[in-house]
Amino acid sequence: ANKGHVQAKHRLGMIYAEGIRLQTSVLKYETVKRDCTKAKALFQWVVENASPTRSKRLKRAYKAYVAGNLEVSLRNYLAAAETGSSVGQVNAAFLMERGVCLGLDSADCAKASVRLWKAAAARGNSEACLRVGDFYYYGRLRGNKFPVGPFRWIQYVLYPEKYAPLLFEEWWETLLRCARKYVDTESDLPKEEKDSASSTTCDAEDGFCPNYSLDENEEAEDPVEADLSMAAHYYQVAVEKHQSARANFNLGFMYQWGLGVKQDFPLAKRHYDLAVSGHSRESELAVQVALMAMNFHESVIRWKVVLENWWFERHDRYRGTTENDMTIKSPKAFDHDKVGEPLPMPRSSVKKTREEVIMSHVFNWSSFLIVALLAIVLKLIVMVKKRRQR
Repeated sequence: ANKGHVQAKHRLGMIYAEGIRLQTSVLKYETVKRDCTKAKALFQWVVENASPTRSKRLKRAYKAYVAGNLEVSLRNYLAAAETGSSVGQVNAAFLMERGVCLGLDSADCAKASVRLWKAAAARGNSEACLRVGDFYYYGRLRGNKFPVGPFRWIQYVLYPEKYAPLLFEEWWETLLRCARKYVDTESDLPKEEKDSASSTTCDAEDGFCPNYSLDENEEAEDPVEADLSMAAHYYQVAVEKHQSARANFNLGFMYQWGLGVKQDFPLAKRHYDLAVSGHSRESELAVQVALMAMNFHESVIRWKVVLENWWFERHDRYRGTTENDMTIKSPKAFDHDKVGEPLPMPRSSVKKTREEVIMSHVFNWSSFLIVALLAIVLKLIVMVKKRRQR
């Protein structure tokens, strides 16, 4: 009834109008008390929104879906969706998301599916808000075929037969673009055409000169970042209006890793906690694992910041002593003819020292990832040995 089902609204109104009473040999009590106000509101909604044509369309669509005729089912659901039926909007969006596109290509089909999900979300459907957020998070409107997120390399390891051809195709296209970029396309042009093509000026007689330069303050917007921001927006709507546990978990993950939002560990923990604070406890195990991973992630970030600050302070002190030695020694080699010329930079600022190279290789994400994977492998080996001994 909360999702706009007409028959459910009518039956709920009947329950509130008559009430439900249970009687045993010992007790007599009312399971649902009579409430004429709620019954009146439900019956009024049924009168205003029920439509025989819409009901017939939904019945035909459901029968066609059960029979396996998905295109006929989609057409009937679309007809019901155009009349304002949230059930028709959700089912039509679901079928188009699954690939029933009625002749549309994949990009247009995805856009039509998102339009229907957005319409259902505007009518208060919580699942529609989550689906729209998923569309933007995974970049389906951009035709993205690769996994998204900080652990996408796991998908490449688990499903190499799915992503290996896509990776090779992407690398081949990148190689071709680089080759086209460095090939001299002006070699076959006459000299006059080369000069005119390489010239960056235009004639004043034309009346205007096109300005192809971008504004200094204007930056090209990253489409991936824009999609992640839209995904966070729809997850936030699902949290505020429907208290969705899944939306809370998704927002916690995005705040933990800074995907589309600013990285904020306390806010991520808050959303993780809200994911298990509702009536359903199905997400408790996933949230506990996510909180453990987030605590480890936060500790690694803090230690990384501390080590970087210590290293840069030490490096600045070393550069300061080197520059002071140069200023002390410079008057002895002072040349009046070279006034105004910049002093030669110290050798340490041009080439990295041995300690800098070692620290840059030790304190990076690859080293931390290798250590973590090695610890997991050792733990698994110990567990296997213990089981064999038993």
